[in-house]
Amino acid sequence: MMLLAFRHGLRVSELIDMRIPDVDLNTGRLFVHRLKGSLSTSQPLEGDEIRALRAWLRQRINAPCCNSPLVFLSERGPMTRQAFNYTCEEVGRRAGLSINVHPRMLRHSCGVRAGATWVIKPRLRNRCTRKRSARFSASV
Repeated sequence: MMLLAFRHGLRVSELIDMRIPDVDLNTGRLFVHRLKGSLSTSQPLEGDEIRALRAWLRQRINAPCCNSPLVFLSERGPMTRQAFNYTCEEVGRRAGLSINVHPRMLRHSCGVRAGATWVIKPRLRNRCTRKRSARFSASV
């Protein structure tokens, strides 16, 4: 989950609402239903993402509500925002980070990983990127 959120700049709600038909492991594509006025898009999956998703889908069969169309399930059912927030905090704590890790950091890190604003714009698919791009470029 964290790898997808980081690589694709996903909001928590976009991640936990992801459905199995949105993930095409044969062609290596992920369809992202963007929220908050952003444009939905199909994005390529990298090899390690495909392997991680295949491994998760094999484990997911044993989940309590494995018939759910959602990709990510928790021990008790569909993944919630609170559960993912807790997961991020716990991963940060176990990694020994001195800061409070939260999911929004993954979306911001997507931009830092991509580097140039022309790389970030198609991935995040914000409708009004001119002002954001200018602010991001000025801060880097």
